[in-house]
Amino acid sequence: MHNRIVKTIDKSGEDPVVAALRPYSAPDEDEPKLEAVELFQKLFGNFSGSSHAQEPGEDISILDHLYNVEHSYDNNETQKLTMEDILSAEANRDSLTNDSYSGSDNATFVKPSVHEDVVTKFLRLIETQHLLGENCTAGTHLNLGEGVVDRYAQERFRIEAEVAVNRANMLTRLWKYAGPAVMHNEYLLHASVFSMVEFDDDVFAAGNCYDQYQYKDYQLFCPFAYRLPEGPILAKDLAVEYKYLSNTSEWFYIARKNAERVIRNHNQFRRGYNTYTYNDTAHTEREFDEILSVTYEDGKWSKPYYDCGGGNIWMLTYTVPFFGYSNGTYFFKGTSGIDIDLRRVDIDQCPLKPGSTQLNIFAGTDKCKKKTTECVPVPGLGFRRGSYRCVCRRGFYFPNTTAERRFYNGSDIEEEYEKHLLHQASLYSVVATFECLPCAEGCEACMDGSPCVAALNWVVRSSIFALACFVISCLPFIVYFTIKYGHVRVVRAASPALLRVIVLGALLIYCTTLVMYGRPTVFTCTARVWLREVGFCLTYGALMLKTWRISVIFQVRSAKAVKISDMYLLRRIGVIVGVACVLLSIRTLVAPPAVIVGRTREDLKAYLCNTDWWDHSFTTLEVIFLMWGIRLCIMVRKAPSEFNESRFISMAIYNEFLLSGFLNISMLFLQSPANPDLLYIIFFCHTQLTVTLLLCFIFGSKAYMVFRGHGKEEREKTGKFRSRP
Repeated sequence: MHNRIVKTIDKSGEDPVVAALRPYSAPDEDEPKLEAVELFQKLFGNFSGSSHAQEPGEDISILDHLYNVEHSYDNNETQKLTMEDILSAEANRDSLTNDSYSGSDNATFVKPSVHEDVVTKFLRLIETQHLLGENCTAGTHLNLGEGVVDRYAQERFRIEAEVAVNRANMLTRLWKYAGPAVMHNEYLLHASVFSMVEFDDDVFAAGNCYDQYQYKDYQLFCPFAYRLPEGPILAKDLAVEYKYLSNTSEWFYIARKNAERVIRNHNQFRRGYNTYTYNDTAHTEREFDEILSVTYEDGKWSKPYYDCGGGNIWMLTYTVPFFGYSNGTYFFKGTSGIDIDLRRVDIDQCPLKPGSTQLNIFAGTDKCKKKTTECVPVPGLGFRRGSYRCVCRRGFYFPNTTAERRFYNGSDIEEEYEKHLLHQASLYSVVATFECLPCAEGCEACMDGSPCVAALNWVVRSSIFALACFVISCLPFIVYFTIKYGHVRVVRAASPALLRVIVLGALLIYCTTLVMYGRPTVFTCTARVWLREVGFCLTYGALMLKTWRISVIFQVRSAKAVKISDMYLLRRIGVIVGVACVLLSIRTLVAPPAVIVGRTREDLKAYLCNTDWWDHSFTTLEVIFLMWGIRLCIMVRKAPSEFNESRFISMAIYNEFLLSGFLNISMLFLQSPANPDLLYIIFFCHTQLTVTLLLCFIFGSKAYMVFRGHGKEEREKTGKFRSRP
């Protein structure tokens, strides 16, 4: 029997929804599918003593459809499936897997160890019933219980339900005021339900079913319109085929109880007035219009049920009562209802957006791999799993960069996830499958792995770094020179202590090249500013004060000698450095240097240290300090100086002033388009052309004179300046 049932499913001409869900079906071998069908029927209740299956050529009667609606409300007798039942059934299936089917050669059920959410089980139940198609037991012995799709439908199909409410109130008004002369026109009532079905494509059927002997002398009367499989709408009196006042007509019984409650409360009235045409130029007096109305809350949604025999689709029904009026009282007269075809409901498995108040029990059940992809719902695919796409998150790109459709199909992922749960060979468990690849560094979004950040020229930078290290390695020899030859007059006259301060400042300035070697960070940008400013204060502060001492001594006109010691100058240098450190500390705490993103000529990102008004302020102070130094150089240009040191100091100060101006002006033109490598080269060249030349001017001349023997020992007292009276 079951083999015949399974074989009657024709895959070539099947329903499009079934075709879409075909990946979720059991294997094509007959015996495994047979056992799956039997197991499903035993566990989920779609099984009766008299198994009935329609032959492919057998007509589907609308009588079966309304019979199915009855069972969708059952709470005690019907084999309903709540979410707890689904969980219990899954546990029983696992038990049967281990006990009853452990020796079967045709089908092997493996108990999944992977966590499976409740909604996934629920969706599998829906799909399994889709695949059974016509091979099901007539009726609604299979329904989904309370709190599943019906709560979802209250939001999704509220507008369609309000149509039934509106039609119920219209019938109440017509039966109260229009009278039998109008209402006994059956075409009028047929047209009413016909228009309800036409209102929305989601409405599969609509009907107004009257209570016993409430229409003419008919025992029952139920104008009912529904969509035929080929498309048109058919309206008919359903009561001819279906006697709905049976003990199992729960939907009609609930509507009667709701009507009694509304009549008992007697507080839901709608009032208005009517005037009629008296003649071509006048109306009649206003006539009062009042009815006892129903609202959306007075209706009832059925549990979602599988309408086996009446369309073989998942259905959802809403029913609300309407009233008759006689002898000043209202009474229950019938029901107004709509049937929703759940195939038209899109199951949105994607997570709700932050702040959303939408009711969606399916939200967050997608199987997208959240690390690199995100879910995007695909409307129009109906009541099925996998109605979504997994698209790449921002910052990731689809691995197949030549594909026209750069996303993963949700139905494919659901299929592989199902295999994964059953411990079958599955792509879902393979690392990097259904994943996107990260964009290149610095890319906020991308279409492929192309770089977004300009690559640094490490060959040039490494060469500059090595050269800077070589220059720094020479500084200890300069310090050693000041110590070893400190007794030589040419060195001693230049104050060895101040010479060492100059070397220390040069070291700090050289270190700016080292910290700028890699990609800028807040730390390296801050360190660059500190090293530059403190080194500048030490080096050029010592030079300025040495020049200042010469200017003070040779501007004195009295016979009394002026003595300015090296210690006094060192204290002055300490004050200058202290002021600079205070300003740098304030700047670091208030507005630390930031890393900005510039754009190269190729429109690639380039990271640069930001230049703000703090930097411009420090540059201005440097320029003012250098201008003071230039003034001192002018003052002492004719003063006698042993070994011409003041001339070399002046040359170093002039050189720094000119090159600093060039550097700051060039910085304005190198921000856009950005060129980090060129900036690094310019900074290095500026350091070498200023500090290195300064060291050559100051120490090169002294080394030359010492090693040529012209430095004069301390014991020698001759000299141009000392020999003067």
